[in-house]
Amino acid sequence: MENIWEHQEQEEIPEIKLVPASKGKRLANFIVDRVVFFVVLLGFAFIYGLLGFDPAVLENVNFIIDFLISSFFYVLYYVIFEIALRGKSIGKVITGTRAVMLDGSEPDANTIIKRSFSRIVPFEPFSYLGTNDGWHDTWCDTMVIDEKLSNIASTVIVDDYEY
Repeated sequence: MENIWEHQEQEEIPEIKLVPASKGKRLANFIVDRVVFFVVLLGFAFIYGLLGFDPAVLENVNFIIDFLISSFFYVLYYVIFEIALRGKSIGKVITGTRAVMLDGSEPDANTIIKRSFSRIVPFEPFSYLGTNDGWHDTWCDTMVIDEKLSNIASTVIVDDYEY
């Protein structure tokens, strides 16, 4: 009896092509995300005032407390969006980029949290001035790819199925 599997053509698995996002797109991501973050923060301050709380109280907070509160919300912004949008923030949605693991897989929640906390390290945005990716990518074994130039969007991350 013949093996029925011999007659079926084997599908070739396409080679994953990861094209890093340009520094220009990375800068655009940073700017858009900062602007959106501050708009969201201002929205919360406005609601805080509408609820009858005095926003002037926040003006008298010392530098360390201000840094800790701002950092908490900045990390929360990235964690919420990059988990909900599967490796994307608002900036990445606009520029057509996505954060992925170095093998092209989708980052898990722990990796996204680690990436997000890495962003608050002082001078981290300047880590892009060299030839390397930013520290938050290097420390977490992730990269930001250009989805149009990479084939990852169509071959790996599709509707919660991995191919």
